[in-house]
Amino acid sequence: MKFLHRVTTQDGFVDLHNHTNRSYSYKEIEHIYLTPCSYLYEVKEYVEKFGKPVAFSITDHNNVQANIEIMGHMRKNPDKFPNITYIPGCEWTVGTSSLGSCYDANGNEQSIIEGNRLHLLSYGMNPFDPDIQYLALLRNDTPEYSVRIKLDDPKYKDRVDEDGTYPIKFGCIVYTARKWLENRGIKIDLFEFREGSKIIPTDFYGTVASVIDFVKNKYNLDEKDFEDLKAFVLTNDNLIDNSRPDIMEVMSVIEKAGGYSVLAHPGLVKPSQTLQAIARGEINDPRNKQWEDIAWDNKTYAKLKDESSKKDIEGMQKFYNYIYKELIENAKHPITGEKVHGIIGHELFHTANQKTPYLFKAILNAGDNFGLYCTAGSDSHGYCYKYVIPSRIVGSDVAKAEPNYDSLTSYYCAVDAQFVSDYVEAKKTGKKLDRIPGMTADSQIKVLKTNEGEKTYYTPSEFADVVFDAFENKRMYEKRIEERKAIEKANNPPPEQSAA
Repeated sequence: MKFLHRVTTQDGFVDLHNHTNRSYSYKEIEHIYLTPCSYLYEVKEYVEKFGKPVAFSITDHNNVQANIEIMGHMRKNPDKFPNITYIPGCEWTVGTSSLGSCYDANGNEQSIIEGNRLHLLSYGMNPFDPDIQYLALLRNDTPEYSVRIKLDDPKYKDRVDEDGTYPIKFGCIVYTARKWLENRGIKIDLFEFREGSKIIPTDFYGTVASVIDFVKNKYNLDEKDFEDLKAFVLTNDNLIDNSRPDIMEVMSVIEKAGGYSVLAHPGLVKPSQTLQAIARGEINDPRNKQWEDIAWDNKTYAKLKDESSKKDIEGMQKFYNYIYKELIENAKHPITGEKVHGIIGHELFHTANQKTPYLFKAILNAGDNFGLYCTAGSDSHGYCYKYVIPSRIVGSDVAKAEPNYDSLTSYYCAVDAQFVSDYVEAKKTGKKLDRIPGMTADSQIKVLKTNEGEKTYYTPSEFADVVFDAFENKRMYEKRIEERKAIEKANNPPPEQSAA
């Protein structure tokens, strides 16, 4: 798992964010040996040992195959899995252009979101839906549907594998061709490419030919435009930059497939470098006026501890309020303009959300503002050891800041979530889940801390206080270390240098 030495709670758990070897991440495929059904049987063994219920999801990256395997296995063996609730899921990598653009110091348009991407969790969708299947096909980075390229540009240093290569997914050809059209004022629905072109396994250039021929014939391109399109599609930077669908588009597909959208680990949704520069007053473009209120400086991210960072703390809260509003009230399909229902929940309990106490509080408040369901996930990747079910969903940043921290006896996990019970009830009645204005996190989810047999349950608000206390303990500890270093330096001055 992501944290290999965790001990699981014996009180049952909710973990709605997990990965198996169907995630196909090029950095992970060599060490994720956990298959969907092996995960299912780990949960089964856990339930049999401790007699407590478990609710879990497999949310592989842009891939729904695990759901087909697990759901099929459970249906064939309906009496084998008591006290186990499985909710089909997926984690989609999506673009954020529809959330807004700002302007950099050179007047170039830039995303307001770092990396122009975020992750979107989907739950309850039909994994056999053809549109869902097509989305998954376009992002498939198995060797059959991707080609590795060498990238020497330093800007890609965090994205390449150890050998300096990067996998270009065949679906990027579709997204890049569509971007070429968009640059000419032509918006085309993604699924027109499915009808007019082919993604050909193991044949990158054959797929390129199929996609650009489709565009050429559909829009009667002359030879000059056709060559320009081909050159655009075969440029590495374009294939990398245009490698994902827009979040609004994906939410629309999820809804039509009977599913629900949940914002994954909001703590990883950060302001872009340009938006941070706006926060620091370094860009004076009048077109950025609308963003000044929500801009905050991520360089002070680790220092958001006191009133000296008040402006950034306020900007952070407004930033998340804005993002949530766009994903709910202002959500619409970027091509058709059709209203999209938007997210009904957010992943409140995830390690990324506890980087600072103010971050957790801002995410908690934003969810409460819109009556969102709260989910919890370990985001587990990797091996599966007996009884090391990925139930620990609160990051070590919090646990390690506690006095007398012991990684083997002190940990937190979600043991209950209204999203799960409401999902199960909705499946029985045929009703759809929805946001509930006025519904707060405290009324729907709780976290258990165990330490040497002692148990403490926290609501999210109570846990926010735990986060603040933990970081205060950490700050005091760091201060003592600095004071100790200063004393040691004063008592042990460096030897004087002799004159040459």
